[in-house]
Amino acid sequence: MIKYQIFKTLSTLNKALLPKLYKKTDLANLTKTEMLIAGWKRWVTFRFIDAKDARENQKRQNQ
Repeated sequence: MIKYQIFKTLSTLNKALLPKLYKKTDLANLTKTEMLIAGWKRWVTFRFIDAKDARENQKRQNQ
């Protein structure tokens, strides 16, 4: 449960503070900093989804 809250908070902070890269059509032309940001956002997003799924599975098992 705490893992879900941590990644939810990180995801919210990413949306608010980090630049959006969706306008970049060719990922091969990203700078090193932009690659780092894209990788960080992807890592946080995947961990958030995993934590959310685990939380939902736990709720289903408790019912």
